[in-house]
Amino acid sequence: MKKYKIILLVAIVLTLGICTFMIYEKTFKPTSQSMGLTKIYKTVSEISNDSELVIKASISNHYEENERYLSSDQKKEERIYDVEIITIYQNLTSKEIAEGDVIRLAHTVEIYINEQPISQIEGFGIDIKEGHYLLFLNSYTDKNTGEVVYVQNPKHMYKKTWWKFRNIASKELPKISEKEVMDAIK
Repeated sequence: MKKYKIILLVAIVLTLGICTFMIYEKTFKPTSQSMGLTKIYKTVSEISNDSELVIKASISNHYEENERYLSSDQKKEERIYDVEIITIYQNLTSKEIAEGDVIRLAHTVEIYINEQPISQIEGFGIDIKEGHYLLFLNSYTDKNTGEVVYVQNPKHMYKKTWWKFRNIASKELPKISEKEVMDAIK
């Protein structure tokens, strides 16, 4: 009889532990996490709300190599792409931007601190092939050149497939549609 009471007690404790873990995961765990230098989004609303400019655009294979100094001991290597805007879903920048305009996208290849590359970050340096993309961008003005450059989160780069856009940079938020973007921005 004592043996059954111990087994029952262990089963109750395990059940309570599993239930507590599941409640924590559903209730308290954040939907966005910061993993070093990149934020991970779980929903289209999150990534849209964190972006100044949301567009569908055409990107060609051609790019310029560039080094941008972030501070005296930090720099990043990037590829600068000319991006032709097809559709604007959201523009919260201070710039007048229209469909058909060309903007500059800075895609980070590597970041260096004291001339040492930091660990490989998923999404940095991916091969951007020619095609249509759904881009969630933020802008900044280069202090040295005065040029306005647009950047995307390296873990969220969406290339058009048949009828959806597939994340080619990571497994995070793997596919999204234009309708999901329009619904999230309303």
